[in-house]
Formats: sequence, structure tokens, C-alpha cells
Amino acid sequence: MPVFDTEGSWGAANGVPSLSDPDQQAAFTARYLLVQQSAGIQRVYWYGWDLIKSDNGDLWTPAGLTLAGVAYQQTELWVSGATLSTPCSSNGSVWTCAYTRSGGYQALVVWDQSQSCNNGSCTTSSFTLPSSPQFTQYQDLAGNTHAASGAVAIGAKAILLETGKIP
Repeated sequence: MPVFDTEGSWGAANGVPSLSDPDQQAAFTARYLLVQQSAGIQRVYWYGWDLIKSDNGDLWTPAGLTLAGVAYQQTELWVSGATLSTPCSSNGSVWTCAYTRSGGYQALVVWDQSQSCNNGSCTTSSFTLPSSPQFTQYQDLAGNTHAASGAVAIGAKAILLETGKIP
């Protein structure tokens, strides 16, 4: 039987302690989606995705997508059509999830759960890129692409290390 998760978020209305920092909300949203997929959850439904009342896990307001909404959208782009080749797992506080796509594309999502964000500033640690596969770039949760070589800074917000552009 398929397993569905119906009503997840960080919102206080769901009994989850509130995350008031927008960057922490974005970080939680991406990690939540990635771990759910890795656990084999077939469908995930976000509780209170729109502005119903404050502090409810909002992904959207009348002004547009929140940072968490953009992170949700970006995470969906990363995993839709990709094959999870190595489930999400941690080594200390650093989490990784590996993906593949057609044409030899490989990706590694990575974040450091010990890092945090406050008022638009996020702490990071250094992550040494594996020697194989050869990751040449990474995407952040805002959808920006950056060159990658040797080591990259990782934080509470997941990044997608890639061997090239998503085919």
C-alpha cells in the first residue's frame, strides 16, 4: 500500500514548534521534502500552504511565494524525474541524498543540520567534494547556480551538487 503524509509543515497550528526565521523555514521545507521522498512516502501534502493565519507554515501569501515556497518549488525541480540512487543519510550533522538522471547526470543534495539562520544570515561549514563523480556546480534553494570546486560552504539550507545541468 502506498504511504501518504497529509498535513506536514513547521506551523504551530500542527503542534510543531514555530520557526519564525524565513531562512529556517526554507531550510526545513526542503529537508522535509527530501527526507519524506527518501523514506518512500508516495505523496506529501503541505498543511496551510497559503496565508490562512500567521505562523501556519505558509508557502504563499498575496505578495507571492515565501522563501519556503521558493525552496519547495526548487526542491521539486531537483527531484522530479530524478532517481534517488542513495537514500538520505547523515554522517554526523551532514546529510546527503544522491540522485541520477538520464545521460550520466549525477547529483548530491547536501546540508549541515548543525547550522542555522537568523535575520537573513546563515552559518556554514565546509564540505569537501568527493573525487568522483566530478561535481562542477551547485544550485541553492533560491535557484541560483554557482561553480563548485574542491570544497563548498554548506548550511541549514540544502544545496544540489551537480555534474552538469539537469537534462
